[in-house]
Order: sequence, then structure tokens, then C-alpha cells
Amino acid sequence: MAGLTQRSVTAILAAHDFSQARRIVDVSGGNGVLLSAILRAHPQAEGVILDSPAGISGAAQRLGEARASQSCRIVPGQFL
Repeated sequence: MAGLTQRSVTAILAAHDFSQARRIVDVSGGNGVLLSAILRAHPQAEGVILDSPAGISGAAQRLGEARASQSCRIVPGQFL
């Protein structure tokens, strides 16, 4: 999924205006590929990733690399 999301990030950012968002929640956000790109492009926003503990493995490192870790919370859980 991360590979597919990575290939779609540019199109997603072009298709949606996140500039007015104060908080963006990525349900089933996995390792943070999409949310880290959104937060890089829109640093005014705070992010939340909700996914299973296995799903969010690697999210903290990716968000740190994107310099978005201080504006993002990683929440282990199930959306069901």
C-alpha cells in the first residue's frame, strides 16, 4: 500500500487544498507516507495517524525524516 500511496501523493496534493486544515486524521495511515507528505506541504496542520500497532510500524521514523513528527500523533487502534 505504501508504494501505491507514494506514487499517488503528488496527485492527491494537487487535487485537494489542505491549506485551511488545522488537523488532518489519516485513518489506516500505516507508516505515514501520505500524512508526512501533506504535513511537509502544509506545515500549519497537525496530523494524526490511526492504525493497528503493526500498521504504524515505521511511522515515527518516516514522520521524523519529514520533520513532521512534532506536529503529528501516532495512535494505535482499530477503526472498526
